[in-house]
Amino acid sequence: MAIEDVTSSKKFSQPRFKSFRDNSDPNYHIRHYLRTYLKRFQAELAEVEKPDGKLAIMTFKQGLYVHSPLSQKLNKGKHDYATLAEFFDIIDALTD
Repeated sequence: MAIEDVTSSKKFSQPRFKSFRDNSDPNYHIRHYLRTYLKRFQAELAEVEKPDGKLAIMTFKQGLYVHSPLSQKLNKGKHDYATLAEFFDIIDALTD
């Protein structure tokens, strides 16, 4: 079966991407999409009944582009978070 033959979910909507312009700030452009990813991740996680914090953190990290600044900061730093809320607080601080 080819991917073209698969029917997409009714909930699926194609994400809208804003093209990067050479005269704009590349860091702002990247932060915009990381924040969008964070918001979408949190919205989906809110739908899960009793989510496992460690699994959610691992899933979030795996969804990042490996060479993104956020991914590198999370993997290099010794961030200590006991809860999912603390993890998201750290993400907010790192993406400012």
